[in-house]
Parts: sequence; C-alpha cells; structure tokens
Amino acid sequence: LGLAPGQIEIDGMPLYDFFSIAFGLFAYNKSTDGPVQVVFNTRKVFATTGFPQDLLEKMLESRARTVEEFREQLGKGKALTREEFGKELSRKPFLTDSLNIFRQRPFVRLDAQHILILDVQFLAELLTLGIYWGIHDNLSSNKRETFKELWGRMIELYAVNLLGQFYPRASGILSADLSYKDGQVDALLDFGSAVIIMEIKSSLLTEQAKRGGDKKQFLADFRRKFIENEKGKPKATKQLASSCRAVAAGEIKTATVPTSIYPVFVSDEPAVESAFFNAFFNEEFQKEGVNDERVRPITVMTIDELEQILQIGRAH
Repeated sequence: LGLAPGQIEIDGMPLYDFFSIAFGLFAYNKSTDGPVQVVFNTRKVFATTGFPQDLLEKMLESRARTVEEFREQLGKGKALTREEFGKELSRKPFLTDSLNIFRQRPFVRLDAQHILILDVQFLAELLTLGIYWGIHDNLSSNKRETFKELWGRMIELYAVNLLGQFYPRASGILSADLSYKDGQVDALLDFGSAVIIMEIKSSLLTEQAKRGGDKKQFLADFRRKFIENEKGKPKATKQLASSCRAVAAGEIKTATVPTSIYPVFVSDEPAVESAFFNAFFNEEFQKEGVNDERVRPITVMTIDELEQILQIGRAH
C-alpha cells in the first residue's frame, strides 16, 4: 500500500495517538473499580499519564459536539415540532442517518472542560471501524481492495494468535491454515470426539443493507459478503460447508473420527450479534447440503464475542 504506520493520520493526528486516546477513554468508561463513568474532565482525565493535552483537544474538536450542535445537525434546519419528528421517523434512512452522526461523534461537550460519553459501543467502534474507514477513505481507489484483503488477513492472524494463547500448538488441539483439495481452513480445534472448524473473515455489510429496510438489498449484500461474491468465489458459508464435508470424509485428518463437527464463523461485522442473525445464517448454511448428522448448526460470533468466550473459559 505504500503506507508506513507512523505516517497514517486519523483526525489530523498520528494513528497511534488517536488509538491511545480512544482506548484510554474506553478504559475510563469501562472501569470495574466503582460505578460506570460517563463524564470526564478534559484537563484531568489523562493528567497522570503526561499525554499531550493538545492532541486530546484536537480529537474532541473533531468528535465532540454540544447539545445545540447535535440538535442542528439532526434537525437539518427543520422546525422542532412533533409533526416534523413524525415525518422524520417515517423516512427509512432516518435511523441510519442519525446513528451515523452519533457513531462519528460519540461525545457531547457539556461545557469548556466536561465531556459526556454517549455510548461506549460507539467509542469502541472508533477503535475498529473508525480506524478501518479512516484509513480506507484516505487511500486512492486502486489501493482500497488490497487494503480490504490485508485487513481481513490481519483479523484472521489476530484470531488465530488469540486461540494459540489458550490452545498452545504443542497441545495438538489447534491447527491453522489447513489446506485440502477444495479449500482451506482458517483454524481447527481438535478435541477428539468434537472438532470445531472456524472461518475468520472481515466482511462488513453496507449501512444501507443493514438499516435501509429493503429485504432484497439486504439479501443481496448478505449473499455477496457471506455466501459467494459476484465472481462466484465461495465466502464463509460455502467455505465452512466444504470444510465440514472434508472433515467428515477424513480428507482433513483429525485425532480420531469425530462424533460432532461444529462450524463457527467469526466476523468483525457488529450486526452478527443481532437477534435472529445466527438463526438466519444457519438457514443459509443448511442449504449447502452438508448431509451428515455429525455436523451441528453453524455458530456465528463477532471477534469481540470470541475474546469474551475465551476469557470466560479460562476463568472456569
């Protein structure tokens, strides 16, 4: 891509500084030592760290707005009446437009020194999707596809490395980048009678597909991102089905003949955590014709959920 990490900027500041601020505020809000903290003093929040105050102010200049500024941006100059609000609610893009405003600017400036964190999820997205789109949008169009591929590979490497911390290679449980005749498995956990097959992909649904209220558009984008792309290249659903068949047939070697095969899809798309998404995904998976009773319904999770599950497993 011709990019050096030290040269990447978000909101006019080095990437590492942007990440440090967002993560610091996320940690401040998520503190387990006492009540959840949603308001911070810009002069005190990083006082003990020596972090440059001017960089924090630069980020907040871009990402924070006063209540009045939010009202103007959301209202788009229209009268603040119940009738106008009703008209806005009837527009399908209304929710998307409003959410994107809060996602891009998750802070409310209460006064010169006090900032309210609107929602910790919006803040977390600055660390993930915010950085992704910040880099993506500043690349020339001929480099964006390569960036998407590299980002996806990074997510895969991160997840496999994470699994390796819980299942060291010496244990013989974890295998990664397994190739077979019809494809490749990102990660496989072999527990003897039970085998978990994992596909790890960065595939973000478009905003319009997720929140536009158009079923046809959603299904088209879902199929392109999670089943097969425009060129017929298999994506997560088809890849997992193929891998399950390979394990069931013994083409992918396992410690013993498994009695249960669990397909798992890990994504950085937040929508996969939505109610009914897993059930819908499984309906599509069942259409792939994996006719073996040992293959269980597909499990879909975000990379964030994978982190949490592994930590819970360690605690127990």
